[in-house]
Amino acid sequence: RELLVADCLKRTAAPRRSAMSTDRLVLSVLERAAQVDLHYFELVELHYFEVSDLAKKTKTLTCFFCLGKHAVFLVSRDISGICPDDDAGEIPFEHIERLVEDKNSCSCLALQLAHTSHPFWARRQVVVRSEHRHRLVMYLRAAMSTDYVWRFGVIRDVPCAEGEMHSFHHVGGPSLQVEPFDDYQAIVQEGYRFFVRKSFTDKAASLHSLNAGKYVDKSRDMTLTVQIQEPVPLDSLRATDSDHIRWVAMRQRQLIINTIPSAATMSTGFYLKKMNLASDTASWTGWETSLRLDQEVMVNLFLRRQYLPPLAESCQDIFIILTVGTAVLDSSTSGVTQESLQAEAMLIADTISPLVQNCTVPQTMYTEMVQARLNALLFDADAMDYLQSRLGLRPEQRLVDEMRVFVMSLLRFLQDVNALDSHDLISSVATECDKVVEKDPMAVPVRMAQLWDFSPSGSAGESDEQAVQSGAEAKNAWHARVARYLAHCWDGGLLGSRLQLSTLTEPYVPNPQSKQRIQEVIMFMLHIRSKDMAKPFINKDLRLLFQDADLFHHSTFNDHVMQSLVELGWIEKVLDRLDTGGGRKGKISADYAQFLARVLSAPDASINLKAAVCRQFSAKDGSDHVAEVLRPLLQTMRHSSIYLKTNATLSLVNMASAREIVKEEIIQLGFIEDLSRNMKCKDPMLAKCTLAL
Repeated sequence: RELLVADCLKRTAAPRRSAMSTDRLVLSVLERAAQVDLHYFELVELHYFEVSDLAKKTKTLTCFFCLGKHAVFLVSRDISGICPDDDAGEIPFEHIERLVEDKNSCSCLALQLAHTSHPFWARRQVVVRSEHRHRLVMYLRAAMSTDYVWRFGVIRDVPCAEGEMHSFHHVGGPSLQVEPFDDYQAIVQEGYRFFVRKSFTDKAASLHSLNAGKYVDKSRDMTLTVQIQEPVPLDSLRATDSDHIRWVAMRQRQLIINTIPSAATMSTGFYLKKMNLASDTASWTGWETSLRLDQEVMVNLFLRRQYLPPLAESCQDIFIILTVGTAVLDSSTSGVTQESLQAEAMLIADTISPLVQNCTVPQTMYTEMVQARLNALLFDADAMDYLQSRLGLRPEQRLVDEMRVFVMSLLRFLQDVNALDSHDLISSVATECDKVVEKDPMAVPVRMAQLWDFSPSGSAGESDEQAVQSGAEAKNAWHARVARYLAHCWDGGLLGSRLQLSTLTEPYVPNPQSKQRIQEVIMFMLHIRSKDMAKPFINKDLRLLFQDADLFHHSTFNDHVMQSLVELGWIEKVLDRLDTGGGRKGKISADYAQFLARVLSAPDASINLKAAVCRQFSAKDGSDHVAEVLRPLLQTMRHSSIYLKTNATLSLVNMASAREIVKEEIIQLGFIEDLSRNMKCKDPMLAKCTLAL
């Protein structure tokens, strides 16, 4: 865990696109033990016979099954080195003759070894028990094929079959699965299991394409498509505007509408998965849309399984598409209605679950690795809430203690300046905070930034100057994560709705020094800093930062805190004190309008933040500042998100109702075609706002 924490602390930017058992942070620690480059790992149980074992009893070895470029490496459970020894723990791919998947279990895989393999594996058969056999086989076959091409220059399909393991029949353990309902069958696809009617058959083009996700029911003219996407890291979703399954669903719906112009939306909305048939600890969210096309009706269910075992750092999207011909749906004798079609699709979505050997036992979490990430504060606010509520995990105790000192110190300060409405908040925190309260709350994050040693380590191949820069980048990245952690704990993470950012922003504080100290804390939580992590964070007044017109193009910030401060009106109050003209009641001041326009143009701003900015223009009159805000709003209206298009268009409606010149400016800037494209999106709310404009 200490090695992994050390590597986590060096993290300064978004990782490569790797998730679950290809996570680079964990692989970097395993690579030290194996002393080779690795690209996949899995905690498994190995079952085998020893050469001298006359009783023919199998031996068991728990270890990490790691894939290198040309061999399998077995790393000990405590990551101290190769096991059972340096020679036997390396199994070259050329020594694996074929793979056999146990047909009686979903977790066992046999490696049939060649006679040239290490004497330790003299029985030439090793059974691997893995909770994620489907992914393990997929990566192992790919690695073996690549190695064969490297050695011989030709492509060969890795021999893989199903069979029974008589000598290892006890390895998989008892199989316990929820049986399908009457007239239903269980389908297994890419590591998942779900129920469909027995009238559905696999629409396979060949024997090799079985379980490819296409199923047909000829008796009812129905087609079922199940698409299981590859897992992706949670911290890579923001870059593709996919941080919520709703945005993914709306993009997919729009893609269909653009392809088939006659498509019409019948219903759309949030979907709640109602069954957990495998004791799954992951979190599920969903979105449902129904479309009517020329000759068929389509029900789409988009599911996201989040915080996937074993590391809780990734998510996986699953698309369920059920279609039926309009002739069947419109027929009074078919028995198929729009409601029954939606109900059938939802039942399929409800029953989908990860494929497990025992449905009463949750999948294994690598708690040491998850804890290491928590100690390095690599998880965001939502992930921390999930890990604490579902798994009882939180950052190490000294971080929690420092966080409580920070909260307690800030509450005491608010009490001293008569800015604390609810005094029972202090007693709620004081019961678990036995540390000395700081007079200045900002002394706590300064102390937390020094908890780890970021002095240059002098890694191989790194010059002294590079080592110093790497240390500075790691230290500044840690400081930014401390700010995110403290902001999360203050804004609902510690006491829920009783303690939020509004506790800081709403009270009236007449003393200038006290007001400045509160602003310093808020700006630390907002943490507007340079994208160059070699540069330290400087806590500047918002009014000084406002003078930089390109601030959000070369800086990062806490997106959630920014959205809260915009919605609470705190930024508006601060900038209105700078604006000599001031904001009139019901109108947006010039400086605040300019600030909102910059946020709309920020490349790193989330969809939710931009929508919150648009709502500011919808709630108040910003028509006096058309020159500053019109182009950013129009650019926002060109975003691929229907939700964001709608909010931007509604803001333009509010501005145009106050000043007719807004419509003339839209025409002059050449955005009239965008209004036409809005209508082609066939979204009811977007169309209504566009027509109003």
